[in-house]
Amino acid sequence: MGFSTGSLTRAAGIALLVLGVALLASALLGRWTGLGRYPSCPPRTGERFSPALAARATTLDDLYLEAGARSSAPFETLVPERKMLILDEVVSERFTHGALSEYTFLGNWLFRAAGRYRKGNLHIEDPDTLLRLGHSALCDEVSFLLYRLAEKAGIPARHVFLDGHVVMEASYGGAWHAFDPDLEVVLKDDSGAIASVAWLRANPERVRAAYGARWGDDTGKRVAAIFSGEIQYLAYPRETGLGVKGQRPGRAERFAAWGQYAIPLALAILGAGLARISHHPPATSADPGMSTAFRSIGLLDVVSTTPASPSGRAPCIHARL
Repeated sequence: MGFSTGSLTRAAGIALLVLGVALLASALLGRWTGLGRYPSCPPRTGERFSPALAARATTLDDLYLEAGARSSAPFETLVPERKMLILDEVVSERFTHGALSEYTFLGNWLFRAAGRYRKGNLHIEDPDTLLRLGHSALCDEVSFLLYRLAEKAGIPARHVFLDGHVVMEASYGGAWHAFDPDLEVVLKDDSGAIASVAWLRANPERVRAAYGARWGDDTGKRVAAIFSGEIQYLAYPRETGLGVKGQRPGRAERFAAWGQYAIPLALAILGAGLARISHHPPATSADPGMSTAFRSIGLLDVVSTTPASPSGRAPCIHARL
């Protein structure tokens, strides 16, 4: 038995409506419950992680206010190095190290689906999302978060990609200074200032000693080798394209944060429209175009039409508004 065009259109409309409602429900469930959170890793031995800070600082602004609260003087009056040391401290305490900071289906179904086809889309780079959904992150994520906090403090900064690790540098006093919130090491150069990545690259033994004292000699050796490899410096404009390498991380995620609601809503509306239009048979009145138009928007359902009566009265039309 064949299917009419109307029945197929109605089935497609219902399918789109169900899909849209299901995706919208999953997005709302992930946003307003804890079901959208990513699994967080336990702290490493000796890691600075503070569960209390993770519980109360769930946005970038919260973390910046936490930094201000740790200063006896107004935060804006501090010298840049003191600001950076406090900001580095709060970022280090806010996260454990872990590679689980990925979007779940309920966290953002759109990015979860996109990650199946484009490597790297699952990892969360947007700082506010990273803070809201858990407390574990990798070096590139926490160093970018510190980069953003430096921006809020008015300190120029850049992301530094090494051969297997990522740190950030802040610019003040006419020089660059490296901060590593993931491995929680700040190393000073011979002048007593916080060292730059260039200085660390030129002094592998100092790097090995500093990181080895914090995490063991094996880690110290690996990090010294990393600083001796290829280095890529990235400074992001405040407004740029979507979050691909070389551009500002997190932009695509903020776009998808709206898309996970807008796309299902559009699907549901389209599906409801298709199901409603196909539910009504083609018009048979003298003006089929007008009748079909009224039916499609739900203003008129013609149930019966009779010819004019001998008395000259108009036909009786049963309608609902």
